[in-house]
This record gives sequence, C-alpha cells and structure tokens, in this order.
Amino acid sequence: MSVIDTDTIDYLRSLSTDASFLNNLIDAFVRDVREEIPQMRLAYEQKKMDLLKHLAHKHKSSSRNLGVSRMTALCLNLEYMVREGNGGLPTVAKKIEAIEEEAYKAVDELLLLKN
Repeated sequence: MSVIDTDTIDYLRSLSTDASFLNNLIDAFVRDVREEIPQMRLAYEQKKMDLLKHLAHKHKSSSRNLGVSRMTALCLNLEYMVREGNGGLPTVAKKIEAIEEEAYKAVDELLLLKN
C-alpha cells in the first residue's frame, strides 16, 4: 500500500508542465528526511524538546505538501505531545520510530515518481 496520496502528486504535477517543479520538491523532502529525521532521534536522546518540536512541525508541513498523510498525522501528534508534555518519553520514542518508518517509505516511493 502506498504511503503517498496520488491525488496530491497529480495536483502538484498540474501546477507546472516543467517536471523539475515536482522533482525539486521531492529532492528537498528527501534531503530533509535524510538529514533531519536522525536529528529527531538525537534531540529526543539529548532531551532537547524544543528542537524535537521544531523538527516535528517542519516535517508535518513538508509531508503534508507531498501527500504523505500518515507522516503528517504522526508529526502533528508528536508536536502536540512535546508541546503539551503528554505521553512520556517512551511514547515519544515510539512516535519517532513510526515517523522514521513512514518517512523512509515515503522517500522510496517519491524517488520512483521523479521524471
């Protein structure tokens, strides 16, 4: 089952006849996932909750833009948990694991969509 909403991808493709538009969005997402998702784990391990909240917020938005709906929801939930101090550290760790899994699935699928 795909982790990418194809309607979102179709909409993005309709915005420009230049394939580089979507390719650039995908490249930025892939770069950010590869660089910043590991930073989420590190922020958690170092108990840097402000950084973790910032990264969750950023990836909530970038995943929404590319139709990675489950990742969007996970990031939203993590951002809320950290902001409100809910869930405790083990729950936060599980949420980060789920985000990591979803993010890397999305990277694999998005790279296949590039022209």
